[in-house]
Amino acid sequence: MHQSSLLKKRKVGPLEKIFNLENRDNLKALIARMFYSSELPFNLARNPYYVNSYPFVANHMLNEKTQVERLLKPIKSTWNAKGVSIVSNGWKNIQRRHLINFMAISEGGPIFLKAINVSDEIKNKHYMANKMIEVIKEVGEQNVVQIITDNAHVCKGARMIVEISFPKFFWTS
Repeated sequence: MHQSSLLKKRKVGPLEKIFNLENRDNLKALIARMFYSSELPFNLARNPYYVNSYPFVANHMLNEKTQVERLLKPIKSTWNAKGVSIVSNGWKNIQRRHLINFMAISEGGPIFLKAINVSDEIKNKHYMANKMIEVIKEVGEQNVVQIITDNAHVCKGARMIVEISFPKFFWTS
């Protein structure tokens, strides 16, 4: 059976509706045409399929961002009334890059805020404190009630720095 007829028979789930898989399939087809038609990589920059894919991607990604922000709005709307815990931890990915994750956890649900590649950074208490302060400001100081970090020495040092500016938060390591 042809793939498109299989997709038509299948019920469309909420994630598929959000991310509009048909548009993603169109983008994949445009990129594939670019590779096939240019026989990689010599004329890639002048290939019309390549050039035409950029406006599609740009418009589609802006729509995706707007859609995700709209979906997160109900969760973020609980932050002021119920408060937010900022959760941070460090880890290494499969390429052995050092990453720091930040999430906002509230009664409305968890939201992934960002992951920072810190492989090329000096990871001291000042660096970590600056990153935490950035996240606190992003979430809104008035919304934060707790900060949860791993028990790394750097995080404990960063806590002392952050507490100078934000003494009201509870801390858990």
